[in-house]
Parts: sequence; structure tokens; C-alpha cells
Amino acid sequence: PDGRTFTNPLRKGSATIIKRDQNDNPVDGVTFSLFKVSGNNLSREEVLANGSLVDSRTTQDGIAKFENLSLYVNDSQTIASPERQWYCFAETDAGDSYNLNSKLTFFQLPQENVYDVE
Repeated sequence: PDGRTFTNPLRKGSATIIKRDQNDNPVDGVTFSLFKVSGNNLSREEVLANGSLVDSRTTQDGIAKFENLSLYVNDSQTIASPERQWYCFAETDAGDSYNLNSKLTFFQLPQENVYDVE
């Protein structure tokens, strides 16, 4: 480096969803799809029409993880007004023993700290 240039890598984040049954036991083998969406007021049909970014199956602990997610809509954000990216979790395959939960979970990655999505 010449003393005047620096690298400012884009921050990435991750999201975890935990699937539990009505008795609060973890559920293995449920597929969740993660979608990049334009906001938090879309119908299930609108979300599914976007095509999923990535799918993940829950482990025996009921956990599905999604990593390397962008905090912002594009890589050319200005410091003064960054546009944060919206995401949506949708259960897309409940497996053989459960009914599909059609509820959508919209979220943005936190810029600091961690929070739970219910």
C-alpha cells in the first residue's frame, strides 16, 4: 500500500432458523428456502416467484444456517444512505411427518449485534 489507499471489504452476515414441533422438540429434515426480496409486505406467491437464493435442511438439532449474506442491496452503497437488503425465510418442504408451515419470516441483517426472529 502507498499509505493513501485502503481496503474496505463489504460486510457479510448470516442467519439461522430453528424448527421446533408443538412440544418444543427440534425437527430434522425440514427444508427452508431463503429469498432476497424488495420489502417485508409480499405475499407467499410473490416471494416464491422470485426464486430462492439458497435452500437449507434442518439438522437433528432443528437448525438451518444461511451464511455469506449481503447486508446491503448492492455493492455500491454510499455511507450516507445505504439501502439494506430484505430477506425472507419460507418453509418449502416439511418432510414426511409434518404439515408445511406457510408463514413467511421477513428480516434484514443487523448491522451490529444479533437478534432472534420469531
